[in-house]
Amino acid sequence: MAETCYYCGQELTGHEKRCPRCGADLSVYREILAIAAYYYNDGLERANAHDLTGAIRSLREALLYNKYETDARNLLGLCLYAKGDAVEAISEWVISKNLQKDDNLADDYLREIQSRGEISRLNSGIMKYNQALKYCQEGALDLARLQLRRVITDNPEILDASLLLALILIHNESYEEAEAVLKEAEKRDSKNPRIQAYRNEISRELAAAGEKRRKKRKKAEQAEGGHRLPAFFGNLADSRWGALINIAVGFVVGLLVCAFLVIPSIRQQVKSDASKTVVTANEQASKSSTSISQLQKQVSDLNAELEKYTGKSDVVTSYEQLIQANNAVASNDLTTAGQLLSSVNRDLLQSQGQALYDSVNSAVNAKALDDAYNAGIEAYNKEDYATAITQFTTVTSTDESYKDGDALYRLGQAYEKNQNTPEAINAYNRVNELFPDSSLGRRAASRSKKLSASQTQ
Repeated sequence: MAETCYYCGQELTGHEKRCPRCGADLSVYREILAIAAYYYNDGLERANAHDLTGAIRSLREALLYNKYETDARNLLGLCLYAKGDAVEAISEWVISKNLQKDDNLADDYLREIQSRGEISRLNSGIMKYNQALKYCQEGALDLARLQLRRVITDNPEILDASLLLALILIHNESYEEAEAVLKEAEKRDSKNPRIQAYRNEISRELAAAGEKRRKKRKKAEQAEGGHRLPAFFGNLADSRWGALINIAVGFVVGLLVCAFLVIPSIRQQVKSDASKTVVTANEQASKSSTSISQLQKQVSDLNAELEKYTGKSDVVTSYEQLIQANNAVASNDLTTAGQLLSSVNRDLLQSQGQALYDSVNSAVNAKALDDAYNAGIEAYNKEDYATAITQFTTVTSTDESYKDGDALYRLGQAYEKNQNTPEAINAYNRVNELFPDSSLGRRAASRSKKLSASQTQ
């Protein structure tokens, strides 16, 4: 972009001390441009070294001195995008495009992310990351950890997800796993201060754990009481014949131990085992029927326990399916949520996971009731009263007071149209019992009274 006068916009050759058109002093202006260029070059160097945090800091400084530094703004957008801050990156590129409408790389960047569907992918990752944050706030760290691993797999550029996962692992004292996560994050942003702080914390914890183990080992050695060999044997060990002498002494001691301790003990044990074998054989003969019945009972118990888990997932898969079901509920895709929830084994979940399962299950059940209610209305309007009765019965068998008794009232209407007067009266009476002071309850009482009167005629 050609250099222009800051006051009147006159193009400059780069050597004038004053503007040839308005006479404005350009010396200070050029110093400011030089500082902006310095920070841009520093940011470019840091970006090439994968120091995204430092690059972003320098590029923002460059834009403070010269907001028209298009290269700095475009590079800032790339650095932000590489960190997973897609919204901020797009904002910088849009500003750049408006400040320099022609020959601007920002156009290519915006077109590229739109054509590849990157915005949708990053938005999905950010939504999952926010859900993981919510899990953390609620204390459900296991769910947050599983969610963050999924985010990192699909969107490795979202550094905040890696940092949050590392923090959770540090909290759980899984220091080696946290170190591995931070090393991967460091490949993208080598000088990130939070990464350095977390790694320093891990180093301190590992050092403290090592020191604790060392002290414990030393204390155990002191408790055992260290017995030293006489000086003569120590000198032998230090000599070149020490190794051979030690081997010979060990061999002799081994023979003596075998002769006086091991062999007599083995003989005695053989005699004892022979006597015990006879006794055991007699006992087993008398207890064989009892043992068989006990084994059969164990098999039955194990089969019954296995039936509880038939068709269900393991712990990790259950949590993953539960998270996906919860995300589907958040997206109002309750059909998918129900399908995912059907493969979740609630018994394998912790208390927080079970609470989330119940919440998702309630939302799915509410959707099922809505679907049945709407299907009943549609069937009633088409004069398919048998189907309407089936759908409204599905709703009322789960929740009699659904929509303040409207489903139960419509069930009575369907029975009435289907010439099933006793069931219609029962449905109307039930509405009146549940909602006696409502207009619907009064209408139900009126219909019940008329139908009862017609039956007596």
